[in-house]
Amino acid sequence: ILRVNGNVFGNGKHYEVFNLEATKWYRLRLSTVDPLAVPLELRFTPGCKIHKVASDGIWHSRIPGDEGFRFEMTGASRGDFAIRCESPNSFVNILYGDEVAAILDIGQEALIPDNAELEADLEVWIPVRPPSLQDISSAVVTSENQFIVNVQRDSINDKHWNVDTALTTIGFDEVHEWSISDTTEHPFHMHLYHMQIVTSG
Repeated sequence: ILRVNGNVFGNGKHYEVFNLEATKWYRLRLSTVDPLAVPLELRFTPGCKIHKVASDGIWHSRIPGDEGFRFEMTGASRGDFAIRCESPNSFVNILYGDEVAAILDIGQEALIPDNAELEADLEVWIPVRPPSLQDISSAVVTSENQFIVNVQRDSINDKHWNVDTALTTIGFDEVHEWSISDTTEHPFHMHLYHMQIVTSG
């Protein structure tokens, strides 16, 4: 989903149309792109069971998690959704902000073999994560590994991007805690390294 100059596009069109079979589970991957990186609401109109199961390529701690139909996405986010629409011959809109980005065209019920069933609810499971993605919320962080980050529109801690100037130096295979404030001008995100939110601000 691309939002530019107030217009929203789905797969390069004014809106994309996805053809789904009723009562069948799908995984829907949505990426949101906005040059201004403005956080907006992604909303599904009624008619489907929807679970957000992953954010930015990382499985949530418990799958499928709570059912919902409103999800905040920044202008540089990716979400994976498990979705099952109940009513044949119906339509569900996907809106980004207040603009339609995609339409789910729900056809007839999925055809399945006589000896099979389509589950109405997903089985709960816990993803196995590599060491780099383990829960670190209770880790003890030394004072030298604590860092304050102030985000401005075009700089961090009053430093503009420069390939030769690092914001800080961090130790390999250590837990670091960053306090991040004032991200209204530009949502904070990392490349390469994953972070875990331990306290929302």
